[in-house]
Amino acid sequence: MNYLNAHILIRKIQTSQREVFLTFDDGPDSELTPKILDILASHNALASFFVIGNKARNQKALIQKIINQGHQVISHSKDHKYYHYFLGKNHLKNWVTESVEDLEDIIGKKSLGFRPPAGIVVPPFVTACTELGIPVYLWNHRFFDTTKVFTQKKAQASALKIQAGDIVLLHDHKNSIHTLDFYLKNLKNNNFKMSAIS
Repeated sequence: MNYLNAHILIRKIQTSQREVFLTFDDGPDSELTPKILDILASHNALASFFVIGNKARNQKALIQKIINQGHQVISHSKDHKYYHYFLGKNHLKNWVTESVEDLEDIIGKKSLGFRPPAGIVVPPFVTACTELGIPVYLWNHRFFDTTKVFTQKKAQASALKIQAGDIVLLHDHKNSIHTLDFYLKNLKNNNFKMSAIS
């Protein structure tokens, strides 16, 4: 599998298979993440969990469960704070490096990259990640599920228009849980495989 282009910002993954890449942000959550894992397992689906380091450090057993089930764990920053974006390139380099290294310490292996809080990619941040050589995983498919309910109507529409290589943004959030099983059924009915970023 190769990145669609050499640019540091990745919104879609080039793949020769009919697969999509589900991603879950803002966890781990002791109540909701296990439910997501159960739903994924029921469909033999893999996903990538973009976790917040401070939460992950307090949920090491859950992080290990995610990994043991074949999913990917990638940094979504150590603290999910927005003030970092205003402190310049050097600060951003330190923040990203600390976030990635802290997660690597938790998961015991190299992290694949970074996803910024809210997907904010101001120029100093992009420059920082470019200089660090750290891929920034964004998305090209989302449901705004932290503020709006992920409905079956949205799920059906998504399953019809989604394309191979698309990166789907979801969250470890109560708005996502109720429709996730329905969404995965629709993706499978349209012959899509759900894969983790690798």
